[in-house]
Amino acid sequence: TSSATPGSASARAAVLASSVSPSGKGIDGLGAVSRDSGHNRVPAPPERMTGTRRRFDVAGDIAAEQWGLVTTAQARTFGVPAQTMARKDHVSETPATQFLKSHGVFYSTHIYDYVDGGGTAESARQLQVDEHHVVKTLIMEDDSQQPWVVLMHGDCQVSTKNLARQLGVKKISNCSPEVAHKHSGYMVGGTSPFGTRKRMSVCVENSVLQLPLIYINGGQRGYLLGLDPRFLVSLLGARPVQCALGGPARPAGPLKSQR
Repeated sequence: TSSATPGSASARAAVLASSVSPSGKGIDGLGAVSRDSGHNRVPAPPERMTGTRRRFDVAGDIAAEQWGLVTTAQARTFGVPAQTMARKDHVSETPATQFLKSHGVFYSTHIYDYVDGGGTAESARQLQVDEHHVVKTLIMEDDSQQPWVVLMHGDCQVSTKNLARQLGVKKISNCSPEVAHKHSGYMVGGTSPFGTRKRMSVCVENSVLQLPLIYINGGQRGYLLGLDPRFLVSLLGARPVQCALGGPARPAGPLKSQR
């Protein structure tokens, strides 16, 4: 049984690392497993991990206020306040999660009540995470009707002029919901860059890759996955770009955000 004190950084990191493991074998990405808990296994606390264990400490600190989405049993074990516990213990498999599991990728799951038009601001509010760490998935088309997946910070907009210039196209713009669904296979509000219907070129705001942990759609409305942003490059071949407008330093007042 883990010796981590409920509410400690070690416990938070263990909770974050416990949600889902590749192929359900309880692998925490570092090979340390300490205890079985329902559907998943809870990895050993960071102090018992080796190698890149500090990355889990950092991830735990980022998730300190929202705890990720864990099973009820795990929530009780680590002392998660009742009001922050998961509304559901299980979400059906999606093409995105199937894709990640097939590639042995570790991720955490985060469920919230989807609000139509709420976008990343609403998911960040409910999960109590920084909206800058929530990455939205936009489906766009260039002037030749070539589809692109554009990954951007939730609190930023895309400068389509700058993006088109960096991609070497005349122009690029958001697809209609119908066309976006045709390309991705996902409903608007539940679009993930993983497991899309069509294989599309992907670009990502460069600063997203500098974050230690991101929250990105898992292929269903009200469902985010927490993972290392480097998988966006290693699995999707995402091309770094710099086309963000807005962000943490923007003036007070809401920006009209693309969702």
